[in-house]
Amino acid sequence: MDNNDIVIGEVIDRCKQIANLRSDKEFADILGLSAADFGNRKKRGSLLPLIISWAAGENVDLNFIITARNAIAHGGDLSPDVTMLLKKTQRVLTSTHPSAPHELKSKIFELDEAINSANKIEELEKQLNQMQKKLDKANLENQRLGSEEEEQSSSRKVA
Repeated sequence: MDNNDIVIGEVIDRCKQIANLRSDKEFADILGLSAADFGNRKKRGSLLPLIISWAAGENVDLNFIITARNAIAHGGDLSPDVTMLLKKTQRVLTSTHPSAPHELKSKIFELDEAINSANKIEELEKQLNQMQKKLDKANLENQRLGSEEEEQSSSRKVA
């Protein structure tokens, strides 16, 4: 998933749902933004780091916010490692260093691409293993048929 795949309006709606809010202004207040700043950031597509920071601080399921899939429903509660990483992510996103959020976003997208590539490789390896099993089965069948033909040929010569 790249940044173009994230529909910020849907992400904001899920955040408002989780926080039991009705308006963008209420959510802007939670993020510490004016309604105008919130609107500008929404148009520029620069709200995601603030939303991730808010979600990490509230221990909200980032998977649900971004993809609408609930991690708890798909495999259990957040592990201590994930919780720790969310807190570190929050610290980076709220740091005063101007490039920290951008760098983190860049690394997250790089990691996501690497994971997608690894998943594709894993799937191809599974397909290759299945094909190898079929090939092995076909070779055994060919050997069996070859042995039967040799036996029949030997029987004819003896007779």
